[in-house]
This record gives sequence, structure tokens and C-alpha cells, in this order.
Amino acid sequence: MQWLEAGIVFETEDLFAQTAAELVCNIFYDLGLSGVVTEDPVPVSDHGVRGRVIGYLPVDEALEQTRADLEQMASGLSARHPVRCTLEFTPCDDQDWANAWKDHFFVQKIGRNIVVRPTWRDHVPEPGEVVIDLDPGMAFGTGTHPTTAMCLEMVEKHLAPGTAFLDVGTGSGILMIAAQKLGAKTVWGVDNDGVAVKIAAENLERNGIFAGGNACRIMRADLVTGVDRAFDLVTANILSEVIVALADDVGRVVVPGGLLVCSGIIEPKQAMVEAKLTACGFDIIERKTTDLWVCLVARRTP
Repeated sequence: MQWLEAGIVFETEDLFAQTAAELVCNIFYDLGLSGVVTEDPVPVSDHGVRGRVIGYLPVDEALEQTRADLEQMASGLSARHPVRCTLEFTPCDDQDWANAWKDHFFVQKIGRNIVVRPTWRDHVPEPGEVVIDLDPGMAFGTGTHPTTAMCLEMVEKHLAPGTAFLDVGTGSGILMIAAQKLGAKTVWGVDNDGVAVKIAAENLERNGIFAGGNACRIMRADLVTGVDRAFDLVTANILSEVIVALADDVGRVVVPGGLLVCSGIIEPKQAMVEAKLTACGFDIIERKTTDLWVCLVARRTP
């Protein structure tokens, strides 16, 4: 199959950069793409930055309509927000596509001992390293994004061996794999995207973890719908508004005194998320910020 690389280049003020990247990513998601490549914004003036988000569109009978929709949505974004968008299109075949997106991912050291290794990269583990072999495919969560990296750091810091772990919006399954390798006895994940569920299951198997039964389970579900037990540590690396929606029900799946790690939060919405979690019976015990993204650790009140 032929593919069309679609890049949306955006320019905005530096304080709005992460929000702009999130909004551009949402354009691709609204068109049905399950994953994109986001290049970090770079300064172009004293207060301005330029970034790019790339998606790959199949060249089929729907391409012209998809391309038109993409252009219309990018134009609408520029009209509603302080973001100037331009589009770039580059044809590529199967082989180009297979190599193009892989070029963006490298071996990464995260936290004290976690190493994320894309399956096509070589790495010789050092003593004590927790190596996660990952093929992100079209699912979010490779460790390259600050929100994923911060979640991994918090899982490494707060997960007690032998406890139960749940990941809401599991994407590539990276947090599930990390939790299991760090000693969790029970590891569950949920995602509302069937593609992500499939990719997560494949990544679990790459790391010697097989979903099925109560010890390891991955489900397609909307947030925690269908989760019928409570966990010691729950992660949710999802958008701010989705965390707010999740907060009303998440206490049901966190044991009293258990922890909820939330990321995917942009700084302007941090106060909104914290207020909602507090109102739903959680105490914020830790905050971490990277590049205007926020990760919160909250304890469910006993």
C-alpha cells in the first residue's frame, strides 16, 4: 500500500506550545489515526516556537476527502487559537513508511533504572537496568513524550513489589510492562482503542508477559467501565478533561490509601484537575513538571 506523510507545521507563542501540539494531535485523532509522531517545538523568535506533528494516511479512495478534512480542521484551529498552521505532504511507499516512523525513536534511560528499547535498536543492559522492549506501532506511549516519561518515573518510585497495578488508557502498554518488571503481582490495562489494545498485548508478549486471567489483563473499555476490583496504584496518562471525567469513578478502583498517578495535564489546567481530584477524595502528594506538562500523584483518603 502507498502512504502519504502528512505534516502539520505550527507556529505559536512558547507558553502555548504544548497546548498547540496537543490540539494538532487531536486533529489526526479526530480523523481516525491512532498515533502520530510529535517533534519537539524549537524557538524561532524571542517568544515564538515552531513544531510539527506527523501522521501517515493510506492512499485509498478516501484520501482526497481525508486530506480536505485535514486542511479544513487545521484552518479552523488557526482561526480559533493563536496558532498558525501549514501543511506538508510527502508520498511514501510501504518500505518508506516502515522506516520513517522508526527513525524518531531511540533507546532511552528514564528514572533510575528504566530503559526503553525500541525493538529495532541494539542495547546491552547494565546491571540493575529494567529494560522494556517496545514496538509502539500506532499507539501512544514510547517514553519519548514527557507525560509518559514522568509516569514511568512515578511508577518506579511508588510501586511496591507484590501490589496490584492498573493503567487507564494504556496505549502501547509501556506502563503495564514497567509495573510488571518492577514487581507488581497484578497488572491490568484498559483502553478504548482496539488498535491500542492489540499493540499493548503484543508488546506485553515481547517482554514475556502474557495477558489472560487475573494476574495480567488488558481490556477494551471506556475509562474504568468494566473494571470490577481495586488496585494499589493506578495510572492515567490521558488528557486533562478526561482525567476530570475519570475522577468521579476512579475512587472505586483505587484501594483506600492507594495512589493515582495522572499525567497528560498541561499547566494551565493543573488547578482544574487538582480541584476535581480533591473534591473526589484524593490528596495531592507530589507534583512534577516537564516542558509545561504536569504529572500528579494523589492518594485516596482512607
